[in-house]
Amino acid sequence: MVVIRFMHMKHWIFSLLSVYVLFLFSGCGVSRRGHSMVADLPYVHEGHDRQKGDLYLPKGEGLWPVVVTIHGGGWNGRDRSDMEKFGRRLARQGFAAYNIGYRLAPDHRHPAQLEDVRAALAHLTVLAERYPLDLDRVGLMGYSAGGHLALLAAATADDAIPTIRAVVAGGSPVKLTRYPKSPYIVDLIGGSPDEFEETWREASPVAHVTPDHPPTLLYHGRWDLLVEVEQSRMYHGALLEQGVDSTLVERRVFGHLATFLFDGPTMRRMVKFLNHALPSESQEEGHAL
Repeated sequence: MVVIRFMHMKHWIFSLLSVYVLFLFSGCGVSRRGHSMVADLPYVHEGHDRQKGDLYLPKGEGLWPVVVTIHGGGWNGRDRSDMEKFGRRLARQGFAAYNIGYRLAPDHRHPAQLEDVRAALAHLTVLAERYPLDLDRVGLMGYSAGGHLALLAAATADDAIPTIRAVVAGGSPVKLTRYPKSPYIVDLIGGSPDEFEETWREASPVAHVTPDHPPTLLYHGRWDLLVEVEQSRMYHGALLEQGVDSTLVERRVFGHLATFLFDGPTMRRMVKFLNHALPSESQEEGHAL
């Protein structure tokens, strides 16, 4: 059985690949409308240094749909710079993007990371007082641990945050008990499944799927040795069983890092999905006609 413990692959390998590939492929498959960025906007007053985000805005006027983007890193590493490319690309396609950081394990255990995502979503109401954000068109996007947090936030959403209309999640672990010996999840939860059985279940997005789950686009590399593609297949099946609009894109011969780095075709699918799930008023009128 392939387990998530392979995620301890050296972070510097990821960094070197990121610099090289993003240099070659940044902007692949998206337009060049231009954008602006406002950096280091905290979503918690006098909070942790990681409780901040960068807001990417399209050029021009209008109320923009907004997507909160969430980085991966095993819940204990990396930062929001990994998702900068998505912020830029989304802004060029007419979406605002709030690219956030969050507190990391093991210093901060679950549900701290989920609480941070929820706080960032709630803070959109404050940002909308200053920036042209359409809070009726809010989405979530994340990869790996960030995908897990995006799905968990969507599956457990309530009236305290804006309604989430769409979720994009790549390479996401959705049933944590599949990996009982993962040091990453043990650090996240604070102990083994034997010690914290209910917390492991509660931290698994698949345990919370209901018919109210927002439309979802899942993507995963078939050769992913870090998080099995069966995780996304499981979540996709659970959504379909509940009558939720779900799409699963599997990247052939791609592993965990390659699916994240070589993402041109996936990005085009994301934009198409988000345009459908978060339509503008003119798009909605066109559908009505």
